[in-house]
Order: sequence, then structure tokens, then C-alpha cells
Amino acid sequence: MINRQRVVSEFIELVQTSSPSRHELPVAQRLIPALEALGAQVEVDDAGSKIGGDTGNVLGRIPGTAPSAPPLSVTTYDPATGDYIGPDGKRYTQSDLAHPRAKDWQSLVVPPGQ
Repeated sequence: MINRQRVVSEFIELVQTSSPSRHELPVAQRLIPALEALGAQVEVDDAGSKIGGDTGNVLGRIPGTAPSAPPLSVTTYDPATGDYIGPDGKRYTQSDLAHPRAKDWQSLVVPPGQ
């Protein structure tokens, strides 16, 4: 079950952290210890250096026990430009990632109906 209040509270903390495009290091510095506290194996890739940023993508992995591949993939996404880094390390643009029924930023965190 998703704890909506916790998700919203943590999201507010993150968005209040100054992190304009390509200067997201302060957010990365908040995410790394939070993910480690959850038991995740954390690494930072080199995507930032490829686009002139001050940090790469923060990747947190919690090993599962199922023999199949994980059902989730995550990438950075800049809603101001639509830019994201694909699994091949190239930059792509897509501007329609918001849920069509999202009416506010809270709906983007926990989509309507959840």
C-alpha cells in the first residue's frame, strides 16, 4: 500500500531543493542516503558528464528474489524540456509523460485512482 502522505512529504522536500536542469547534485545528495537507508545498492552513472551536468542518474537497486527481470525502469526526465537519457546513454525528448488525468503535482506523484 502506498503511504500517500509520506510520498507527498518526501516529494515536497525534494522539489523545494534547488535543482535547475544540469545542476541536480543537491537532489542527488538527498536521494543517495535515503535510498541507502532503504537497503538499496546505490550508484551514480556518468549521464551528467555527457550533457554538462553536475551529477549523473542516481540508481538504487534492491535485489529481488523472483527469477524474472524487474518490472520497472527509471530515468531522469526534465519536464521543462522533455529531455531524458535513454538506456543507450543518448538524449531523447518526450513531452507527454504526465498522466492525462493529472490536475496538479500531487496527481503526478500518485496518479488518480490510487
